[in-house]
Amino acid sequence: MIRHLILMSMVLPVCGTTVFATDSTFVCSNINQLFVYALKNNPTRKIYTLNTQKAAIDYKTANSYLYPTISGSFAGQDNLILGITPIPGELVGQPGKTIDAQFGKKYVMNTGISISRNFFDWQAAYQAKLAKNSIALNEVQTEAYDQGLKQQVAQYYYACIIARAAIIISEADLLVADSLKQLVIQRLKEGLTDATAVNQATIDYNTVLQNNVQNHQLLEQSLQSLKLLTGIRQQEQMVLQETISLNNTGNHFSRLLGADKSLLVYENQIKGAGIQEKIQKSAYLPQLGAGAYLGQQQFRQDFGMSFASKAWNANQYISLNLSLPLFTGFANKNKVKSAEVATRSMLQQFENAQFQSAMNDSLLLIQFSNNEKITAASADNFQLYANNCSLYRQKYLEGLISMDVYLKSFEDYLKAENTHLNNLSALYNNYSVILSRQ
Repeated sequence: MIRHLILMSMVLPVCGTTVFATDSTFVCSNINQLFVYALKNNPTRKIYTLNTQKAAIDYKTANSYLYPTISGSFAGQDNLILGITPIPGELVGQPGKTIDAQFGKKYVMNTGISISRNFFDWQAAYQAKLAKNSIALNEVQTEAYDQGLKQQVAQYYYACIIARAAIIISEADLLVADSLKQLVIQRLKEGLTDATAVNQATIDYNTVLQNNVQNHQLLEQSLQSLKLLTGIRQQEQMVLQETISLNNTGNHFSRLLGADKSLLVYENQIKGAGIQEKIQKSAYLPQLGAGAYLGQQQFRQDFGMSFASKAWNANQYISLNLSLPLFTGFANKNKVKSAEVATRSMLQQFENAQFQSAMNDSLLLIQFSNNEKITAASADNFQLYANNCSLYRQKYLEGLISMDVYLKSFEDYLKAENTHLNNLSALYNNYSVILSRQ
Protein backbone atom coordinates (compact mmCIF):
# COMPACT_ATOMS: atom_id res chain seq x y z
CA MET A 1 0.00 0.00 0.00
CA ILE A 2 2.75 2.44 0.93
CA ARG A 3 4.70 1.66 -2.20
CA HIS A 4 1.65 2.19 -4.36
CA LEU A 5 0.91 5.62 -2.83
CA ILE A 6 4.54 6.71 -3.10
CA LEU A 7 4.84 5.72 -6.74
CA MET A 8 1.73 7.79 -7.49
CA SER A 9 3.57 10.89 -6.20
CA MET A 10 6.73 10.23 -8.25
CA VAL A 11 5.59 11.90 -11.45
CA LEU A 12 7.80 13.61 -13.97
CA PRO A 13 7.90 17.43 -14.17
CA VAL A 14 5.24 18.93 -16.40
CA CYS A 15 6.71 21.76 -18.49
CA GLY A 16 4.80 24.34 -20.47
CA THR A 17 4.97 27.87 -21.75
CA THR A 18 1.86 29.45 -20.26
CA VAL A 19 1.90 32.08 -17.56
CA PHE A 20 -1.20 34.15 -17.06
CA ALA A 21 -3.01 35.96 -14.32
CA THR A 22 -6.69 36.68 -13.82
CA ASP A 23 -8.32 38.90 -11.24
CA SER A 24 -8.04 36.13 -8.64
CA THR A 25 -5.56 33.53 -9.91
CA PHE A 26 -1.98 33.61 -11.15
CA VAL A 27 -0.98 30.50 -13.10
CA CYS A 28 2.65 29.64 -13.87
CA SER A 29 3.87 26.61 -15.80
CA ASN A 30 7.67 26.79 -15.28
CA ILE A 31 10.45 28.67 -13.54
CA ASN A 32 11.61 30.70 -16.56
CA GLN A 33 8.18 32.23 -16.98
CA LEU A 34 8.17 33.15 -13.31
CA PHE A 35 11.56 34.84 -13.74
CA VAL A 36 10.15 37.08 -16.47
CA TYR A 37 7.16 38.02 -14.35
CA ALA A 38 9.27 38.71 -11.25
CA LEU A 39 11.76 40.92 -13.12
CA LYS A 40 8.86 42.97 -14.43
CA ASN A 41 6.77 43.27 -11.28
CA ASN A 42 9.10 42.99 -8.29
CA PRO A 43 8.52 46.14 -6.16
CA THR A 44 12.17 46.67 -5.23
CA ARG A 45 13.33 46.26 -8.83
CA LYS A 46 10.98 49.08 -9.83
CA ILE A 47 12.94 51.31 -7.45
CA TYR A 48 16.18 50.32 -9.20
CA THR A 49 14.60 51.26 -12.53
CA LEU A 50 13.53 54.64 -11.17
CA ASN A 51 17.02 55.24 -9.75
CA THR A 52 18.50 54.61 -13.20
CA GLN A 53 16.04 57.07 -14.74
CA LYS A 54 16.97 59.63 -12.09
CA ALA A 55 20.68 59.11 -12.82
CA ALA A 56 20.02 59.78 -16.51
CA ILE A 57 18.27 63.05 -15.65
CA ASP A 58 21.09 64.03 -13.28
CA TYR A 59 23.58 63.43 -16.11
CA LYS A 60 21.69 65.86 -18.33
CA THR A 61 21.73 68.36 -15.47
CA ALA A 62 25.49 67.93 -15.00
CA ASN A 63 26.06 68.63 -18.71
CA SER A 64 24.43 72.05 -18.37
CA TYR A 65 27.91 73.54 -17.85
CA LEU A 66 28.39 73.22 -21.63
CA TYR A 67 25.78 75.88 -22.27
CA PRO A 68 25.88 79.61 -21.49
CA THR A 69 23.80 81.08 -18.71
CA ILE A 70 21.42 83.80 -19.80
CA SER A 71 19.31 85.88 -17.46
CA GLY A 72 17.19 88.99 -17.77
CA SER A 73 16.91 91.64 -15.08
CA PHE A 74 15.13 94.86 -14.22
CA ALA A 75 15.89 97.13 -11.28
CA GLY A 76 14.52 100.48 -10.18
CA GLN A 77 16.24 102.73 -7.65
CA ASP A 78 14.96 105.76 -5.74
CA ASN A 79 17.90 107.88 -4.54
CA LEU A 80 16.26 109.39 -1.48
CA ILE A 81 19.27 111.58 -0.77
CA LEU A 82 22.02 111.88 -3.37
CA GLY A 83 25.53 111.58 -2.06
CA ILE A 84 27.75 114.71 -1.66
CA THR A 85 30.91 114.94 -3.75
CA PRO A 86 33.37 117.79 -2.95
CA ILE A 87 34.69 119.43 -6.13
CA PRO A 88 37.12 122.34 -6.72
CA GLY A 89 35.37 125.70 -7.10
CA GLU A 90 37.31 126.43 -10.32
CA LEU A 91 35.02 123.98 -12.10
CA VAL A 92 32.00 126.20 -11.42
CA GLY A 93 33.62 129.61 -11.55
CA GLN A 94 34.40 129.95 -7.86
CA PRO A 95 38.18 129.76 -7.57
CA GLY A 96 39.69 129.01 -4.18
CA LYS A 97 36.61 127.28 -2.85
CA THR A 98 35.46 123.69 -2.46
CA ILE A 99 31.92 123.10 -3.52
CA ASP A 100 29.72 120.22 -2.20
CA ALA A 101 27.96 118.97 -5.30
CA GLN A 102 25.32 116.30 -5.85
CA PHE A 103 25.49 114.19 -9.00
CA GLY A 104 22.86 111.91 -10.47
CA LYS A 105 19.11 111.72 -10.78
CA LYS A 106 16.60 110.82 -8.11
CA TYR A 107 15.22 107.83 -10.04
CA VAL A 108 17.31 105.30 -11.94
CA MET A 109 16.04 102.27 -13.91
CA ASN A 110 18.25 99.46 -15.26
CA THR A 111 17.20 96.61 -17.52
CA GLY A 112 19.22 94.16 -19.56
CA ILE A 113 20.40 90.63 -20.34
CA SER A 114 23.42 88.96 -18.69
CA ILE A 115 25.30 86.18 -20.50
CA SER A 116 28.06 84.08 -18.94
CA ARG A 117 29.97 81.03 -20.09
CA ASN A 118 32.75 78.98 -18.49
CA PHE A 119 35.27 77.63 -21.00
CA PHE A 120 37.61 75.67 -18.75
CA ASP A 121 35.67 74.36 -15.76
CA TRP A 122 37.41 71.05 -15.14
CA GLN A 123 35.48 70.20 -12.01
CA ALA A 124 32.16 70.59 -13.82
CA ALA A 125 33.44 68.41 -16.67
CA TYR A 126 34.46 65.63 -14.29
CA GLN A 127 31.20 65.97 -12.39
CA ALA A 128 29.43 65.28 -15.68
CA LYS A 129 31.58 62.16 -16.19
CA LEU A 130 30.76 61.06 -12.66
CA ALA A 131 27.05 61.50 -13.39
CA LYS A 132 27.43 59.38 -16.54
CA ASN A 133 29.19 56.68 -14.56
CA SER A 134 26.33 56.81 -12.06
CA ILE A 135 23.98 55.67 -14.84
CA ALA A 136 26.20 52.67 -15.57
CA LEU A 137 26.52 51.96 -11.84
CA ASN A 138 22.75 51.92 -11.40
CA GLU A 139 22.41 49.60 -14.39
CA VAL A 140 24.89 47.03 -13.05
CA GLN A 141 23.34 47.32 -9.59
CA THR A 142 20.05 46.39 -11.23
CA GLU A 143 21.71 43.41 -12.91
CA ALA A 144 23.20 42.29 -9.59
CA TYR A 145 19.80 42.63 -7.93
CA ASP A 146 18.20 40.64 -10.77
CA GLN A 147 20.68 37.83 -10.12
CA GLY A 148 19.81 37.73 -6.43
CA LEU A 149 16.10 38.03 -7.20
CA LYS A 150 16.19 35.06 -9.58
CA GLN A 151 18.03 33.00 -6.98
CA GLN A 152 15.42 33.74 -4.31
CA VAL A 153 12.53 33.13 -6.70
CA ALA A 154 14.01 29.78 -7.74
CA GLN A 155 14.64 28.70 -4.15
CA TYR A 156 11.07 29.48 -3.05
CA TYR A 157 9.66 28.05 -6.28
CA TYR A 158 11.35 24.69 -5.76
CA ALA A 159 10.54 24.80 -2.05
CA CYS A 160 6.87 25.05 -3.05
CA ILE A 161 6.84 22.11 -5.41
CA ILE A 162 8.98 19.95 -3.11
CA ALA A 163 6.69 20.78 -0.17
CA ARG A 164 3.69 19.94 -2.32
CA ALA A 165 5.19 16.54 -3.20
CA ALA A 166 6.02 16.00 0.47
CA ILE A 167 2.40 16.75 1.42
CA ILE A 168 1.18 14.04 -0.94
CA ILE A 169 3.56 11.55 0.63
CA SER A 170 2.86 12.62 4.22
CA GLU A 171 -0.90 12.33 3.67
CA ALA A 172 -0.37 8.81 2.34
CA ASP A 173 1.88 8.09 5.31
CA LEU A 174 -0.79 9.44 7.62
CA LEU A 175 -3.30 6.92 6.31
CA VAL A 176 -0.82 4.12 6.79
CA ALA A 177 0.17 5.31 10.28
CA ASP A 178 -3.47 5.57 11.30
CA SER A 179 -4.30 2.10 10.01
CA LEU A 180 -1.21 0.74 11.75
CA LYS A 181 -2.22 2.42 15.00
CA GLN A 182 -5.72 0.96 14.80
CA LEU A 183 -4.29 -2.47 14.01
CA VAL A 184 -2.02 -2.38 17.06
CA ILE A 185 -4.91 -1.28 19.30
CA GLN A 186 -6.97 -4.17 17.99
CA ARG A 187 -4.09 -6.61 18.63
CA LEU A 188 -3.79 -5.23 22.18
CA LYS A 189 -7.48 -5.90 22.79
CA GLU A 190 -6.94 -9.43 21.52
CA GLY A 191 -3.98 -9.85 23.84
CA LEU A 192 -1.56 -10.36 20.97
CA THR A 193 0.71 -7.40 21.77
CA ASP A 194 1.51 -5.04 24.63
CA ALA A 195 1.09 -1.31 25.39
CA THR A 196 4.58 -0.42 24.18
CA ALA A 197 3.58 -1.33 20.64
CA VAL A 198 0.53 0.93 20.92
CA ASN A 199 2.69 3.75 22.23
CA GLN A 200 5.17 3.33 19.40
CA ALA A 201 2.43 3.23 16.77
CA THR A 202 0.93 6.40 18.30
CA ILE A 203 4.36 8.08 18.26
CA ASP A 204 4.76 7.20 14.58
CA TYR A 205 1.32 8.61 13.81
CA ASN A 206 2.07 11.84 15.66
CA THR A 207 5.42 12.14 13.85
CA VAL A 208 3.76 11.79 10.46
CA LEU A 209 1.08 14.30 11.51
CA GLN A 210 3.77 16.82 12.51
CA ASN A 211 5.54 16.33 9.20
CA ASN A 212 2.31 16.88 7.34
CA VAL A 213 1.57 20.14 9.19
CA GLN A 214 5.14 21.36 8.71
CA ASN A 215 4.95 20.61 4.99
CA HIS A 216 1.74 22.62 4.68
CA GLN A 217 3.35 25.46 6.62
CA LEU A 218 6.44 25.39 4.41
CA LEU A 219 4.27 25.46 1.28
CA GLU A 220 2.27 28.43 2.54
CA GLN A 221 5.36 30.38 3.62
CA SER A 222 7.09 29.73 0.30
CA LEU A 223 4.01 30.81 -1.67
CA GLN A 224 3.75 34.02 0.36
CA SER A 225 7.45 34.73 -0.22
CA LEU A 226 6.99 34.14 -3.95
CA LYS A 227 4.08 36.58 -4.01
CA LEU A 228 6.22 39.20 -2.29
CA LEU A 229 9.11 38.69 -4.73
CA THR A 230 6.94 38.66 -7.85
CA GLY A 231 4.63 41.50 -6.87
CA ILE A 232 1.52 39.32 -6.87
CA ARG A 233 -1.26 40.70 -4.71
CA GLN A 234 -2.07 39.00 -1.44
CA GLN A 235 -5.66 38.26 -2.47
CA GLU A 236 -4.55 36.46 -5.63
CA GLN A 237 -4.16 32.70 -5.75
CA MET A 238 -0.87 31.33 -7.10
CA VAL A 239 -0.95 28.08 -9.06
CA LEU A 240 2.35 26.39 -9.94
CA GLN A 241 1.65 23.78 -12.59
CA GLU A 242 5.06 22.12 -12.56
CA THR A 243 5.53 19.05 -10.41
CA ILE A 244 8.72 17.37 -9.29
CA SER A 245 9.79 13.79 -9.30
CA LEU A 246 11.22 12.51 -6.05
CA ASN A 247 13.48 10.34 -8.18
CA ASN A 248 14.97 13.49 -9.70
CA THR A 249 18.65 13.50 -8.74
CA GLY A 250 19.67 16.51 -10.83
CA ASN A 251 21.59 14.65 -13.50
CA HIS A 252 19.80 16.61 -16.23
CA PHE A 253 20.57 20.02 -14.69
CA SER A 254 22.81 22.48 -16.50
CA ARG A 255 26.09 23.17 -14.74
CA LEU A 256 26.82 26.33 -16.73
CA LEU A 257 27.72 28.98 -14.17
CA GLY A 258 27.68 32.46 -15.68
CA ALA A 259 29.54 35.54 -14.51
CA ASP A 260 28.82 36.90 -11.06
CA LYS A 261 26.97 40.16 -11.77
CA SER A 262 27.75 41.54 -8.32
CA LEU A 263 31.40 42.01 -9.40
CA LEU A 264 30.29 44.50 -12.06
CA VAL A 265 29.22 46.85 -9.27
CA TYR A 266 32.78 46.97 -7.91
CA GLU A 267 34.19 47.75 -11.37
CA ASN A 268 31.93 50.77 -11.76
CA GLN A 269 32.58 51.92 -8.21
CA ILE A 270 36.32 51.86 -8.94
CA LYS A 271 35.74 53.96 -12.04
CA GLY A 272 33.67 56.40 -10.02
CA ALA A 273 36.40 56.63 -7.35
CA GLY A 274 38.92 57.44 -10.10
CA ILE A 275 36.71 60.26 -11.35
CA GLN A 276 36.32 61.59 -7.80
CA GLU A 277 40.10 61.66 -7.57
CA LYS A 278 40.29 63.72 -10.77
CA ILE A 279 37.66 66.11 -9.43
CA GLN A 280 39.80 66.83 -6.38
CA LYS A 281 42.95 67.27 -8.48
CA SER A 282 41.15 69.66 -10.83
CA ALA A 283 40.89 72.12 -7.95
CA TYR A 284 44.50 73.09 -8.78
CA LEU A 285 43.61 73.96 -12.38
CA PRO A 286 42.66 77.49 -13.56
CA GLN A 287 39.13 78.38 -14.57
CA LEU A 288 38.41 80.65 -17.52
CA GLY A 289 35.09 82.29 -18.20
CA ALA A 290 33.56 85.14 -20.16
CA GLY A 291 30.51 87.30 -19.68
CA ALA A 292 28.53 90.05 -21.34
CA TYR A 293 25.85 92.49 -20.30
CA LEU A 294 23.49 94.12 -22.77
CA GLY A 295 21.44 96.68 -20.95
CA GLN A 296 19.70 100.06 -20.91
CA GLN A 297 19.47 102.76 -18.27
CA GLN A 298 16.96 105.54 -17.66
CA PHE A 299 17.49 108.49 -15.33
CA ARG A 300 14.60 110.67 -14.17
CA GLN A 301 14.15 113.42 -11.69
CA ASP A 302 10.43 112.65 -11.32
CA PHE A 303 8.79 109.35 -10.57
CA GLY A 304 7.75 107.46 -13.69
CA MET A 305 9.04 105.60 -16.71
CA SER A 306 9.22 106.41 -20.38
CA PHE A 307 9.46 103.94 -23.22
CA ALA A 308 10.58 106.45 -25.79
CA SER A 309 13.75 105.41 -27.65
CA LYS A 310 15.78 108.40 -26.49
CA ALA A 311 14.71 107.95 -22.88
CA TRP A 312 17.03 104.99 -22.45
CA ASN A 313 20.82 105.00 -22.55
CA ALA A 314 22.82 101.97 -23.58
CA ASN A 315 24.86 100.18 -20.92
CA GLN A 316 26.84 97.26 -22.38
CA TYR A 317 30.09 95.52 -21.57
CA ILE A 318 31.96 92.23 -21.93
CA SER A 319 34.23 90.62 -19.37
CA LEU A 320 36.85 87.90 -19.19
CA ASN A 321 37.74 86.25 -15.91
CA LEU A 322 40.54 83.89 -15.01
CA SER A 323 40.89 82.35 -11.55
CA LEU A 324 43.76 80.27 -10.22
CA PRO A 325 43.78 78.89 -6.65
CA LEU A 326 47.08 79.72 -4.99
CA PHE A 327 46.60 78.65 -1.41
CA THR A 328 43.63 76.95 0.27
CA GLY A 329 45.11 76.00 3.61
CA PHE A 330 46.20 72.56 2.33
CA ALA A 331 42.52 71.58 1.98
CA ASN A 332 42.86 70.60 -1.68
CA LYS A 333 46.02 68.61 -0.97
CA ASN A 334 44.33 66.59 1.75
CA LYS A 335 41.22 66.06 -0.37
CA VAL A 336 43.38 64.62 -3.16
CA LYS A 337 45.11 62.27 -0.72
CA SER A 338 41.76 61.16 0.66
CA ALA A 339 40.44 60.46 -2.85
CA GLU A 340 43.57 58.45 -3.72
CA VAL A 341 43.16 56.32 -0.60
CA ALA A 342 39.47 55.79 -1.43
CA THR A 343 40.43 54.53 -4.90
CA ARG A 344 43.00 52.10 -3.49
CA SER A 345 40.46 50.91 -0.93
CA MET A 346 37.91 50.24 -3.66
CA LEU A 347 40.50 48.30 -5.69
CA GLN A 348 41.28 46.16 -2.65
CA GLN A 349 37.56 45.50 -2.07
CA PHE A 350 37.22 44.43 -5.70
CA GLU A 351 40.15 42.02 -5.41
CA ASN A 352 38.66 40.57 -2.22
CA ALA A 353 35.25 40.20 -3.86
CA GLN A 354 36.79 38.45 -6.90
CA PHE A 355 38.64 36.03 -4.65
CA GLN A 356 35.56 35.35 -2.53
CA SER A 357 33.35 34.89 -5.60
CA ALA A 358 35.77 32.42 -7.18
CA MET A 359 35.94 30.44 -3.93
CA ASN A 360 32.15 30.42 -3.57
CA ASP A 361 31.69 29.29 -7.18
CA SER A 362 34.17 26.45 -6.76
CA LEU A 363 32.49 25.35 -3.52
CA LEU A 364 29.04 25.62 -5.12
CA LEU A 365 29.94 23.29 -8.00
CA ILE A 366 31.55 20.80 -5.60
CA GLN A 367 28.49 20.87 -3.34
CA PHE A 368 26.18 20.50 -6.32
CA SER A 369 28.07 17.46 -7.59
CA ASN A 370 28.15 15.92 -4.12
CA ASN A 371 24.46 16.64 -3.52
CA GLU A 372 23.62 14.91 -6.80
CA LYS A 373 25.32 11.75 -5.57
CA ILE A 374 23.80 12.04 -2.10
CA THR A 375 20.31 12.61 -3.50
CA ALA A 376 20.64 9.68 -5.89
CA ALA A 377 21.61 7.45 -2.97
CA SER A 378 18.85 8.74 -0.68
CA ALA A 379 16.26 8.34 -3.48
CA ASP A 380 17.34 4.71 -3.87
CA ASN A 381 17.23 4.14 -0.12
CA PHE A 382 13.83 5.79 0.13
CA GLN A 383 12.43 3.43 -2.47
CA LEU A 384 14.06 0.40 -0.85
CA TYR A 385 12.73 1.29 2.60
CA ALA A 386 9.26 1.73 1.10
CA ASN A 387 9.51 -1.68 -0.52
CA ASN A 388 10.74 -3.24 2.72
CA CYS A 389 7.92 -1.67 4.67
CA SER A 390 5.37 -3.19 2.29
CA LEU A 391 7.08 -6.60 2.54
CA TYR A 392 7.21 -6.45 6.34
CA ARG A 393 3.52 -5.64 6.42
CA GLN A 394 2.76 -8.74 4.39
CA LYS A 395 5.02 -10.84 6.63
CA TYR A 396 3.34 -9.48 9.74
CA LEU A 397 -0.13 -10.22 8.41
CA GLU A 398 1.04 -13.74 7.64
CA GLY A 399 2.41 -14.07 11.15
CA LEU A 400 6.04 -14.41 10.09
CA ILE A 401 7.35 -11.42 12.08
CA SER A 402 6.35 -9.57 15.25
CA MET A 403 4.68 -6.18 15.50
CA ASP A 404 7.92 -4.64 16.77
CA VAL A 405 9.75 -5.58 13.57
CA TYR A 406 6.98 -4.13 11.44
CA LEU A 407 6.92 -0.89 13.43
CA LYS A 408 10.69 -0.61 13.15
CA SER A 409 10.48 -0.93 9.36
CA PHE A 410 7.91 1.88 9.26
CA GLU A 411 10.14 4.11 11.41
CA ASP A 412 13.09 3.43 9.11
CA TYR A 413 10.93 4.34 6.14
CA LEU A 414 9.92 7.66 7.73
CA LYS A 415 13.57 8.49 8.44
CA ALA A 416 14.56 7.65 4.87
CA GLU A 417 11.74 9.85 3.59
CA ASN A 418 12.80 12.80 5.71
CA THR A 419 16.46 12.37 4.72
CA HIS A 420 15.64 12.24 1.03
CA LEU A 421 13.41 15.33 1.14
CA ASN A 422 16.17 17.27 2.91
CA ASN A 423 18.75 16.12 0.35
CA LEU A 424 16.44 17.03 -2.51
CA SER A 425 15.91 20.51 -1.03
CA ALA A 426 19.66 21.03 -0.69
CA LEU A 427 20.18 19.95 -4.31
CA TYR A 428 17.59 22.39 -5.62
CA ASN A 429 19.01 25.19 -3.47
CA ASN A 430 22.36 24.67 -5.22
CA TYR A 431 20.64 24.56 -8.59
CA SER A 432 18.79 27.83 -7.82
CA VAL A 433 22.14 29.64 -7.53
CA ILE A 434 23.37 28.13 -10.82
CA LEU A 435 20.06 28.97 -12.52
CA SER A 436 20.27 32.61 -11.41
CA ARG A 437 23.65 32.94 -13.15
CA GLN A 438 22.49 31.64 -16.54
